[in-house]
Amino acid sequence: AKELMSTYAQLGNQLKATATDVAASSTEWLKQGKSIEESQKLAQDSIILSKIGDLSSEDATKTITAAMKSYNLDESEVMNFVDQISAIDMASATDVGGLAQAFNEVAANAKQAGVSTQELLSYAAVIGETTQEGMASVGTSLNAIFSRMGNIKLARLKDYENNGEDLSNVETVLRGVGISLRDSVNEFRDFDEVLDETASRWNSFSGVQQRAVAQAFAGTHHMNEFMILMQQWENVEKYITEADNASGQSLQKYEAYTDSLAGKFCLCVQKCA
Repeated sequence: AKELMSTYAQLGNQLKATATDVAASSTEWLKQGKSIEESQKLAQDSIILSKIGDLSSEDATKTITAAMKSYNLDESEVMNFVDQISAIDMASATDVGGLAQAFNEVAANAKQAGVSTQELLSYAAVIGETTQEGMASVGTSLNAIFSRMGNIKLARLKDYENNGEDLSNVETVLRGVGISLRDSVNEFRDFDEVLDETASRWNSFSGVQQRAVAQAFAGTHHMNEFMILMQQWENVEKYITEADNASGQSLQKYEAYTDSLAGKFCLCVQKCA
């Protein structure tokens, strides 16, 4: 245990973080069954996310855990995910912490719907920067939309998150404007493809059709967020591209943190301890 704490102190020194933060994050990963080596690598990733996003190490670990479990990421893919959040933060009027909050709310349902991490983060960024709602609320809205589509796939034709709205006519409404949720009778399309097709046709719909489509996809309570997503689809595509091309973004931001007063103060505290 003494040797392990010494290792945490050395890692904290490298990362401009306290040994306590490193130990807390490493312990969480150990509790998830990771080896000591794996937990130290993931603790480093968690610390980087926490510093660039102004998150606690526990919250950063929670976000990375959601990404790994929902999207089956291995340790080598985690920093790419952190880069995606950092890239969208820099391109949009949202921040890392808010994007992480939204992601945590909806990750599992988004994966089931066939939506990638880049796409999910971009949807959240567009809705969040336009509505200026809390990002946890944005994640809740997206989760309700994905859950609604999931219920349709499973032939559960009541949306209890929207006062038990009837879902039996949703596919009929969408087919009426040329949008299909299925590739075949028994196979549903990935939701990102459906959204992309809907956005490409959005401006050709009348106002009445737009509201009908939004209600079909999102229900009464979340149709406003869906309409914003369609109206701002150009920005969605922009942020997806930024995330796709992200490489080293988070480390660049982390270097800025280590050169900041906060980073130098943390290093001073670490050395004094």
